[in-house]
This record gives sequence, C-alpha cells and structure tokens, in this order.
Amino acid sequence: MKDIAYIDRACDCCGGDDLHSVWQYEKISKTRNEQFRWKVNNVVCKQCGFAFVSPVPTQQSLTEYYSDSFSIFTGQEVDYSIDNRLAIIQACQAISSAQSFLEVGSNNSPEFQRRLSELFSRIETVEINDDCNSTYKNLHSVPAQSQDIVASYFALEHIPNPEVFLRQCAALLKNDGCLIIEVPN
Repeated sequence: MKDIAYIDRACDCCGGDDLHSVWQYEKISKTRNEQFRWKVNNVVCKQCGFAFVSPVPTQQSLTEYYSDSFSIFTGQEVDYSIDNRLAIIQACQAISSAQSFLEVGSNNSPEFQRRLSELFSRIETVEINDDCNSTYKNLHSVPAQSQDIVASYFALEHIPNPEVFLRQCAALLKNDGCLIIEVPN
C-alpha cells in the first residue's frame, strides 16, 4: 500500500490560506500493480468562500498513480455525449479552420477518436496512463504554438494547480487557437 504524498494549497481565487475543513475521507484505490491510500480534505476559503481540496496530492504522487491506472473506457460505453463534444469542436473549427486537435487526458476512447479523425488531419493526445496509447506523456513534450484546438475533458479537477495547467495548454495553441475545457457538474 502506498500513501499519496500531499502539499499545502492556498486558495486559487484569492490566495488565502485561512481554510475551514468541511469534509474529510480516506479512500483506497487499486491500480494495475499497486494500492494507493488517498486522504482527501475538502475545504472552504474563509476569505472568499471558494471550495477546493487542500492539501493537494504532489505531482509525483499523481503521476505515479495515474501512470499505473487502468484505462477507464476499455470495453465500456462512454459516460458523455460524443455528439455534444463534437458540436463544440466543430464550432471552434469553423472559427479558425482548425486542422489539428490535441486532447489532454485522453485515456482510451476509440469511438471519440474515430469521429475526430473525420474532422482533423492531425489528432494527438497527452495521457500519462501507461495503459493507453498516446502521442505525448506530458504537456512539456508538446511543441509550443503547434495546435489549433486543445481540449481537456474531466481532467481539470485532478490538477493540483489549475492556473499553471491552463497556461501550459494556452502556450500550445496557435494564435487563433481554441481551448476547450469540460468539467463534471
């Protein structure tokens, strides 16, 4: 059993560090080769009221966990609307005549990838999960200003520092590029 390592996190909205713990729990997750113990602490910033998790897992712990995780959609129906995602993508494509598409946190969704291939001449993926085939293992490997559309679906809530992640994604876009972020409701 491996314990996830944590670091303190200040409020992403106001930078405050006076936090009120509202809910804590522990969870054990099985990956392909290991079991990980999570200790989650949901907090509210006393200064501005933003709710988030603190402390947050270290990047090293997240990389170790997600790289050994199972592919989520292998042999399963997806739990999102491919048609809805494609409608948003096509709206972005119409604005910029996009030819390249990069999905960050792509996991394994062959039907979505197949449908994307009807729209783009170049489709690339970033996925740290070793159970998935991907073009890149991290954002640092993607050339700057190389993408027309960068999309990330249901990944932002797993990122310890959303601002840094969004800036990294934006740096991958061409000047008239489009960034699509989808998070669970």
